[in-house]
Amino acid sequence: MISVRKAVPIDTAAGRTWKKSPVLPYVFLAPMVLSLLVFTLISVLWSLGLSFTNDNLVNPTHFVGMGSYAYALLHSTMFGLAGRHSLWSVVAVPLSIVISLGAAFLINALPWRQGLFRFICYWPFRSFGYRRAPPKSRPYVPHRKERPRAQSGGRHSWCCR
Repeated sequence: MISVRKAVPIDTAAGRTWKKSPVLPYVFLAPMVLSLLVFTLISVLWSLGLSFTNDNLVNPTHFVGMGSYAYALLHSTMFGLAGRHSLWSVVAVPLSIVISLGAAFLINALPWRQGLFRFICYWPFRSFGYRRAPPKSRPYVPHRKERPRAQSGGRHSWCCR
C-alpha cells in the first residue's frame, strides 16, 4: 500500500514560511530600487550640480551659481521658443484628453449610434492603413503547357476569358 504524506512548506530560519514572510516583497523590490537610486537619482543630482558651473570639458570648472539660469532667462532667444512650446503642451494635451473623454461619454450615452461612431473612427485606419499585396503572377515556365481556356458559354466562361 502506498502512503501519502501531506505537503509541508519549507520553513525559513526564523520558523516562518516564505509565503507569509513580511520581508519577501522588499527582497524582490530591492534590486529595482537600488538600480533606480544608482542610475536615476545620482544622475539627476550630478546634472543639477553641473548646472551651477561653467563646465565645458576643456577649461577648468568654475562655480557660477545661478548665472547660467539668469543668462538663459534674459539673453537666450531659445528660451522664449521653449516657453511657447511648453505652454502649448500644457494647454493642448489636457484639452485633447477632455475632448476625447467627452466624446467617449457622449457616444456611450447613445447606444443606437455606437456602430456609426465606431465606423467613423476606425474607417481611416482600415481603408488607408491596410493594403493588400498585389496579386502574384505565375512565373513563366517554358515546359509547362498552358491549359486551354474555356470557350464562350462553357462551364467557366464567367471567370476564364
